[in-house]
Amino acid sequence: MALHKILNRQLNKHLSEVDVSSPEFQRFLTSISNTYKNIDDNQKILSRAMDISSQELNETLESLSRQNNTHKKTLKSLNELLIDLGGESTENYEEETFLIEGLKHQINEKRKAESKLIHDEERLRLLVDSVDVGLYDSNYNTGEYYYSSGYARMLGYNKKGFKLSFSNWVKRIHPEDRDRIIKKYNTVDFNEQNYQMEYRIKHKEGHYLWILSKGRVIEKDRNGKPLRTAGTHTDITERKETEVELKKYFAVMEHSTDFVGIASLEGKLLYVNPYGRELVGLDSIDQVKQTRIEDFHTKEAFQLSKEVEQPEILKNGFYRGVSSLRHFKTKEVINTSVRSFLIKDPETKQPIYLATIQRDIRERLINEKKRKEDEEKLRVIYESNLFGIHIDDFLSGEVHANQAFCDMLGYTQKEISDKKVHFDKITHPDYLAESHRNFEMLMKGEQKGFLLNKKYIKKNGEVVDAVTAVRGVYSSSGEIIQVFATILDVTEQKRSEKELRNLSLIASKTTNGVFLCDKNGEIEWCNESMEELMGYSLDEMMGRLPSVIFNGKLVQTKKVQKIINQYQKKPTPFNIEVTAYKKNGNMVWLAVSNTPIFDNEGKLVNQIEIISDISESKEEEKREKEREENLLKEIIETERAERERLSRELHDGICQTLTAVSIGFKKYLYGTKFKDPDFISTLELLDNSVVEIRNLSHNLLPEVIRDFGLIAALQDVVDSLEKRSIAEFKLNSNFKKPLGNLELPIYRVIQEATNNIVKHAKATKVKIDLTIKRNSLFIIIKDNGVGFTLKDVGETFGIDSMKSRVKSMNGKIDVVSELKKGTSIKIKIPLKEDE
Repeated sequence: MALHKILNRQLNKHLSEVDVSSPEFQRFLTSISNTYKNIDDNQKILSRAMDISSQELNETLESLSRQNNTHKKTLKSLNELLIDLGGESTENYEEETFLIEGLKHQINEKRKAESKLIHDEERLRLLVDSVDVGLYDSNYNTGEYYYSSGYARMLGYNKKGFKLSFSNWVKRIHPEDRDRIIKKYNTVDFNEQNYQMEYRIKHKEGHYLWILSKGRVIEKDRNGKPLRTAGTHTDITERKETEVELKKYFAVMEHSTDFVGIASLEGKLLYVNPYGRELVGLDSIDQVKQTRIEDFHTKEAFQLSKEVEQPEILKNGFYRGVSSLRHFKTKEVINTSVRSFLIKDPETKQPIYLATIQRDIRERLINEKKRKEDEEKLRVIYESNLFGIHIDDFLSGEVHANQAFCDMLGYTQKEISDKKVHFDKITHPDYLAESHRNFEMLMKGEQKGFLLNKKYIKKNGEVVDAVTAVRGVYSSSGEIIQVFATILDVTEQKRSEKELRNLSLIASKTTNGVFLCDKNGEIEWCNESMEELMGYSLDEMMGRLPSVIFNGKLVQTKKVQKIINQYQKKPTPFNIEVTAYKKNGNMVWLAVSNTPIFDNEGKLVNQIEIISDISESKEEEKREKEREENLLKEIIETERAERERLSRELHDGICQTLTAVSIGFKKYLYGTKFKDPDFISTLELLDNSVVEIRNLSHNLLPEVIRDFGLIAALQDVVDSLEKRSIAEFKLNSNFKKPLGNLELPIYRVIQEATNNIVKHAKATKVKIDLTIKRNSLFIIIKDNGVGFTLKDVGETFGIDSMKSRVKSMNGKIDVVSELKKGTSIKIKIPLKEDE
């Protein structure tokens, strides 16, 4: 039992270092015990065989062999002597007879010894052949090797078919062990007589056995070199495998991230693995051995252990539950899950140790709390998610869908849970085959999930575009237990994408320039037409303001700046015409259409600008304007000349003739008694006609402008109108210098406006202001009359006439009228430096 005890002590020594919680370990303990018992039983035989094969055995064999040879020689000599004696006479018969009897006795004794020797040899041979130990005897002088049948059987051979030599033995050694064993064999100190080695040797079937080789030097030469050795080869494969398993279990315990402890039945700690010591703040095994179970727990936890855990272990042999440990240094409480059990003696089945495996579950408790919170969040998300969610649970047979799914397709959750809505029913026919194919692949495990763009049919028959993500949920055995589908309604998105594609195509292919700017107006993208138009690449324009890139010598108008300022305060679409400069310095006229883009919250995120080169149309407009101005000037000049001609003809011709006729008639009447009233009345009409013609001549070409200037002529008009209307006129001006050729058209515009007021406005107050500011003439004519709308009166001849005259002076006119609140006419005429 010596080996059994030794190995049992080793097992007990490292028992606490093994993961003893599993059934596999209990079976392992049983196999270890059986192995040890077998080893003990075999060890007795091995010890006997070893003793027999030791020097005593060899010396006995040698002695018996020598004695046998001696006996044979002696018997042969005695036989020869007896023959000789039997054939010859002797003088001393009694002495000869005594001698012969003595020789016979010795021969009989020798024969008995020889028989006993033969019997002992046979007994030893049977004993050696019956044990599973290989015996060998090597003679270095003769090269002879003796080996037992057990040695041959160990390697899978019978003795007749097995040949052993030194080279054969070397070839059979495992390649990883060969150099080590040869080196050790060549360096054995044979002066110590005994030697021992462990190595692997090849079995007949090809696998390797672990061999324990023990030997002794039996004979040496005069120099101490061994001439003969003998020993045993023992199969220790099972022990080696057991040692490997023990090392594995020991390594598992040493590197386990659980608290592993072993205590005596009295509660004294014998072992705690490194992680366990670190967890509770102990630095060494020595500190562990100074503690008891209660030292590792709080009072409450130890009381619970006494009342629940220990009785459960004594009753059932194990306990599973939760507990807590106490940190020896910080006193922190460490929540743990517990597996405690009894370790029993393999032979007696009596408890010998108490083992516990505890896992730190502080993080798990936190995670469980978080998991519950996450589950609640997921429940809320499931119920309130904008995505449609549909779940097929194969374990329970239930079907679930959230409200978003029901709203998307027009069904109730009860209709879904009652399985009245099958996917084939709500899937558009064009997508059924693809859906079935992917679902079958999912169920067969050929794919874990899939994504489809498909169409669904709502309860009311409408078609919905959707993106469907389907995922399988699997058990630990790999069986599919749920199908989880997420459906996103992308109908509006599809429509938007189509519009976006069209817009993108338009933006990319249009001959107009297109800018995409961020909310600050900085360029993010432009099309090729924009690059070609301005001569800059996108990289050169990226992140810059268009107004900065294309700014040049010409300053934009106040109207443009006003629009930009208003846009910055409140972004709204606008259209403007601006001047800009290309990369080569050439100026272009651009028509800019700006559209702001807002997000769902109404925040400005982008700006789109469509830009057209209107330089050619601007040039044509300029040429047309010049043609119109020249034409108007010609018309006005022709009109002025015609008026002057008519004025002269009326004044110098018709007026003079009628005046002469009137004078002639008056002389005739004064020289006669002819008093016919009709004649006198006709004469008065003739005088009035002369006055009207003179006034008409004056109006056609007011001499007062030529003689006294524009303001004096306008004052004359105002005075004349006041005499024949109810309106009160007020004329203001801040200049007195002549305006040259502009005076007559300005006079005609104001004359037209005031005549219209007198004829139509029924105004009581009329104000006329003429002001020169920044090289421009500003004219404002306001009345408090009845007002009008252009829709009601249309573009009257008077307004058209005024606009034509203003346009001929490169000016601008704005007529604003409101019913019952009067009319305001604003005119701006640019002045040349010499005017």
